[in-house]
Amino acid sequence: MKGETGVSSVGPVVDSPPLAGYNAGVTGQTIWRPAVSHRLAVCGALAALACSAGEIEYHASFEAALEAAGKSKQLVMVVVVAAATDAQGRDFSKMLREETLSDAEIGKVVQRHFAPFLLDLRAVNEKKQAMPEALRACFKPGEPIGVPQVIFLDAKGKEVDRLAGYAPPINYLGRLKATAEKALALIPDKDRRDALRALERGKQAVEKEDFAAAYDALNAALGGGIPQEEADAARRLLNQLEAKATQKLDAAAELEGKNKLGSAIRAYQECARSFKGTEAARKAGERLVEIRKDPELRKRLNAYMAARLLANAQEAIQQKRFAAAAEALDAILRRYGDSEEAAEAKKLQEQLKASAEAAGSLRDARARSEAERLLSLGDGYRRNKMPDKALAEYRKVLEKFPDTTFAQTAKARIAELAAEE
Repeated sequence: MKGETGVSSVGPVVDSPPLAGYNAGVTGQTIWRPAVSHRLAVCGALAALACSAGEIEYHASFEAALEAAGKSKQLVMVVVVAAATDAQGRDFSKMLREETLSDAEIGKVVQRHFAPFLLDLRAVNEKKQAMPEALRACFKPGEPIGVPQVIFLDAKGKEVDRLAGYAPPINYLGRLKATAEKALALIPDKDRRDALRALERGKQAVEKEDFAAAYDALNAALGGGIPQEEADAARRLLNQLEAKATQKLDAAAELEGKNKLGSAIRAYQECARSFKGTEAARKAGERLVEIRKDPELRKRLNAYMAARLLANAQEAIQQKRFAAAAEALDAILRRYGDSEEAAEAKKLQEQLKASAEAAGSLRDARARSEAERLLSLGDGYRRNKMPDKALAEYRKVLEKFPDTTFAQTAKARIAELAAEE
């Protein structure tokens, strides 16, 4: 028996098959079957259902969701739920809403790509919510309805995709992103689609604090003819990036004013690198060039760098990281041979040579470096279909480092080459 709304009333509930592609956590639905005698009480109807902590914000009506989707080039996201449990007492609708759709990452995807609307079948049957005419075509008359399910429609009400059942956030997110790609694909103009994708990349880059990538992506979005609302959002983000870059530039100038040249240079470099494309990054780059050309500043910088390398070498020796210490000492003598630190670097080099422990560690480091170089060279020959040359490099590893893990790797590579012939 069907309810007056055309939606099946609540009946016995059973598990549906797990969702294809999901292999973690509980997945499934409860099935609405036409059996009026098994009605369950509505707990607070739609208003109570809509107040789950951290849940996405739904549009007040299906028509409002359609209008928002049309303006923002989004899909309408109809979340179909009902307060019902399966034989194990699981309420998949509640689980989807409170565990999955309330997830922060899920919420970000929904906000960017969808105009959500909540359809509570129980409230519909209780005549506390109207069934939108456009949604009737999404359900076959007389057939049971699986809940929960999420139906995606374009701004004209045509179904684009459907996700059935519950899955944990980590599994649901991938499916939701795939649907988001379908939403972008519906935009007819290719340049606008590319621009909207660039805007999404820009937003994601800002969240990850990859400001240089964000700057490029947001400017690409503005050049692609995106809708006004999205264009305004892109400009706001660009303004925020410019403000952050200016703060970094000002901090660098302040350090330089305090005669902390090394710290200032690092701050200028970070500004130029992290905020590439901004006006502040351009100014930071110009200041770095000026510093390098100024003889007095150059002298101060060299002294700072030599002292820093010496401190690193001393710390490495204390921690018995002899290879790192030797590398720092070599850098001092090679780059800053006329500095005060060079004399101390020579003394430490002699001490390392006189230490049996340090000498052994350095030999091992050199051997490791050479073995890795030979293996990498052999792998390169192998990728380029030059098996004879690859074999020769692998055999060098066996000859030079016979009782090491590198030799074992070389043996495995040789066996693989033989199998490929």
